[in-house]
Amino acid sequence: MAGTPFCFLHASDFHLEQPGTAGIETPEPLREAMLESPYRAAERVVDLALAHQAAFVVLAGDILDPTWTGPRGPLFLREQFRRLADAGVTVYWVGGRCDPPELWPSLLRLPDNVRRFSRSRPEVHLHEQGGAPIARVVGAVRHKKRRVRPRDFRQSPAEVPTIAVVYGRTDPEKLHVEGIDYWALGGRHRRSTFRTSPEVVHYPGTPQGRGPEEPGAHGCTLVWWHPERGFRLAFFAADGLRWQTERIPVHSRTNREALETLLRGRVHALRQSAPMVDWMVDWVIVGEGPLVDRLRRGRLAAELLEQLRREFAQEKPFCWSNSLRVSQEIPKPAETEGTPSLRDVFLRLVQQRQNETETVDLSEYAEGSSLAGQLGSILSVEDPRLQNQLWQESALLGADLLEGEGMLGM
Repeated sequence: MAGTPFCFLHASDFHLEQPGTAGIETPEPLREAMLESPYRAAERVVDLALAHQAAFVVLAGDILDPTWTGPRGPLFLREQFRRLADAGVTVYWVGGRCDPPELWPSLLRLPDNVRRFSRSRPEVHLHEQGGAPIARVVGAVRHKKRRVRPRDFRQSPAEVPTIAVVYGRTDPEKLHVEGIDYWALGGRHRRSTFRTSPEVVHYPGTPQGRGPEEPGAHGCTLVWWHPERGFRLAFFAADGLRWQTERIPVHSRTNREALETLLRGRVHALRQSAPMVDWMVDWVIVGEGPLVDRLRRGRLAAELLEQLRREFAQEKPFCWSNSLRVSQEIPKPAETEGTPSLRDVFLRLVQQRQNETETVDLSEYAEGSSLAGQLGSILSVEDPRLQNQLWQESALLGADLLEGEGMLGM
């Protein structure tokens, strides 16, 4: 394939209308950072496009829902588009679930450098640089009740690479379509590359995580194209607030002072890995021994959590500790020939229910309560991670009580 080397930026899922999740104990400065985080991440995406002199930007859906952001969202986005326009950067924007073209305020005109795709069949734009074509960009807004149909994007072969901008989940194996060299996808918050040859199939993910279910760095993708080497993708972080689950292994000889040293060391390592990022951390202590028993049954976990918050959440970069809990294996019932103890019977029942139940449904225990309706979504647990945690904590609590150890602090 002939052509001129160029660089473009692929981003999606800004969701300016969705701030991060905060607990009731989260301090006010961090709450403010959460409210601003989607906007700051979007601004960094534009900064990146300008710094690397991208030829164009493709936005693959779910950028903002103007009905939830109010005037601020469209005004902010138009300002970012103007920054790109001043540098001669074109924006190709395909709407997603929350940002179809008809939701954009009619009185707020978009800059001329923004190309929005319609709900009709895919539109084709030939992107030029210096008066010569360097790429072909194809896109269409997905119909609400229709899956992405790859065959609709079929194009005749061209001398320049063709980028298809598409919102929605689709089977990557079906994206072998004539004339498409790069599938710029949107609609997933987690960055994913399904294929790099013969065509690229890529989701850049959201530039900003929203909670512990979206841990780690988030950003966008810079894509370089060369006629001899094809496409090369590079991830660039854009988030200013990052969630992380840190697992701290301990053993039977680990004491409180040693654990405090491990926790402090991990905080310093996180800060050094990304000095401009604020952190929201869930701590999981993994292991066995007297210290683990104290953490699980007494006040020690709460004391350590409060200590971490005092030390590391007072100045930038913030490191706020959301939680500190213990992860232990569920005890196994004893193998006895005689009558099993109540503890062993209980543990066998837990094992049986854990293996048989796909969804943990506790709604029957709220029947007759005035809060039953409000608690419905909480009492039905489908997330496998939360299910495992629920079974684990239930088994450990029941085993403790049936051993007669009670809930006395240590």
